[in-house]
Amino acid sequence: MWDLSPDTKELSYTQYTAVYDFNHWSLLQIYPRRTDSNTLNFLEEIVGRFPFSIQRIQIDRGLKFFALEVQAKLVDIELGLEL
Repeated sequence: MWDLSPDTKELSYTQYTAVYDFNHWSLLQIYPRRTDSNTLNFLEEIVGRFPFSIQRIQIDRGLKFFALEVQAKLVDIELGLEL
């Protein structure tokens, strides 16, 4: 998928992690770039894989969560942001 050899110059990836503190369920996704579509994909993965209702997500104030398409998705799936 990606060249992870030590000779590759300037590797840059974006990591998204979701952790449910109560029982430590987690989901980790790594993407080659930080884009709105990758953020949307990760949100859909969280909703699809976690076997319980998600009420709020905590973010690192990354701009990827403030894109209009991402905000619309958060409203659509009724998720609140905690900064």
